[in-house]
Amino acid sequence: MHNLQDNKIIETESKSTCLVCAQPGRLLYDKLTDKLFRSTGEWTLKKCVNKECGLVWLDPAPRESELWKLYANYYTHVDKSCQATSSIKRCYHFVRDCYLSLRFGYFKGLRQYQLRWIGTLLNFFPARRANLDFSVMYLNNKPGGKLLEIGCGNGTMLKYLDSLGWQVEGIDFDPIAVEKARLKGINIKLGSLKDQHYDENTFDAVILSHVIEHVPDPIALLSEIHRILKPGGMISLVTPNINSFGRMLFKNFWLHLDPPRHLFLFDNNSLLKSAQKAGFNHMAINTTIRDTEGLIFASLMLKRNGAFQMGTQPRGMVKLFAKTMCLVEWTLVKIFRSKGEEISLIGIK
Repeated sequence: MHNLQDNKIIETESKSTCLVCAQPGRLLYDKLTDKLFRSTGEWTLKKCVNKECGLVWLDPAPRESELWKLYANYYTHVDKSCQATSSIKRCYHFVRDCYLSLRFGYFKGLRQYQLRWIGTLLNFFPARRANLDFSVMYLNNKPGGKLLEIGCGNGTMLKYLDSLGWQVEGIDFDPIAVEKARLKGINIKLGSLKDQHYDENTFDAVILSHVIEHVPDPIALLSEIHRILKPGGMISLVTPNINSFGRMLFKNFWLHLDPPRHLFLFDNNSLLKSAQKAGFNHMAINTTIRDTEGLIFASLMLKRNGAFQMGTQPRGMVKLFAKTMCLVEWTLVKIFRSKGEEISLIGIK
């Protein structure tokens, strides 16, 4: 057992073997603590001994019935959506829309616009382009398509996808986040995916952004997603990459270790194998530099100070360092495609 804030105790259970290939794990990091939301206790991460797998997991891990205790102060409770309409912001939004029209087919009114090529200017800003690709979860436009987001948090991404023409709904087990999402006018359900009992072949797309690492059985979740997707439907998920440049640089201070909330951490191989076991056969996988600057800054603060306040912004030389490391990682990903901070997987049923 581990103690939490306010003397709450979380029950744990042993996870001695790899979920993907049933091999034992070797010690990767031990005596890890929650440096973000201050739950007490120490945690251990193990890595599969199978070099062709690469899965990393908490052992022992919180029991499923106890997971809600880890999110009492989670960052999805804060809604930072901004309605700024400055001239600079409007210009950027125009360039953004041109890019998304060219890249993914959104914004029908721009498709015949002679200056749509302006969107290609974002090719000179790889970090910004990575953020925009993520903003639509790497999905091409499908007007009227039914889309489900699992772990939708406060609904910010769903609200944007709704404005682009998707028919959206979401699921989250955090009642505070669900309440904030519903205020945006989005159809949000409280609970887990299995609680909803969706019919087979219901959705054109299912998306998960930094969710699969939080669930106690990722393969079961992926199998249920496969069941509810229509034939030809797509899953798009993003998750931290345990094989990233940032993790190699900061080791046990890497932000995305995030014990005890991150129950599993994947590399390309382990994520592909998990999706295959769930029934997906047609997949594309990449790593990206999306939010690398912020992650480098946060990991540096964890190493320096032993703590980090979510939402804090870098300044001065620290900001310059984070930007420089982002460019270094962008270069590395061009050579070693598995070194980006996040894994993006697209699978087709």
